[in-house]
Amino acid sequence: MKKAVNIWCDGSFREAHKTAGAGWVIKHVDGQIEEKCAPLPRLQNSFKYGSEIAELVAATHAMNALPAGSNAQIHMDCQSSLDIIAKGQIRMKGREEATELKGAFEAAMAAKARLGQVTFQLTSDRNENMHRAHVLSQTASSPPREKNPGRR
Repeated sequence: MKKAVNIWCDGSFREAHKTAGAGWVIKHVDGQIEEKCAPLPRLQNSFKYGSEIAELVAATHAMNALPAGSNAQIHMDCQSSLDIIAKGQIRMKGREEATELKGAFEAAMAAKARLGQVTFQLTSDRNENMHRAHVLSQTASSPPREKNPGRR
């Protein structure tokens, strides 16, 4: 069996601004570490599920960064999002308006399907790489700064 790439991923959602971001850290088999983050488009219909969407998007970006067929161990600090990806199912009953959540779920499933063996680990933010993914996601979810604050 091929060695697994370790991925720590986290999503962040700022309800007041409806902004979300994804952050991930990848430790490749050769020991090389890659850190990335990405802001998500402003949520339109699914802001009630912003945290779940951001978590799923973070995992999707990280898995898509790996070559097809790679084995991976996914570390997340959110049990419900980890379960969604691990089990490959999400409850949409009562969430019909959450089109962005459904899209994030489908993208995560497609990313997982292109990999080899994928395992999952609930990981505390006390872990250095999990903490780094958390900081990256928060940075990516920061609302845009006002231009010339105080000026009218």
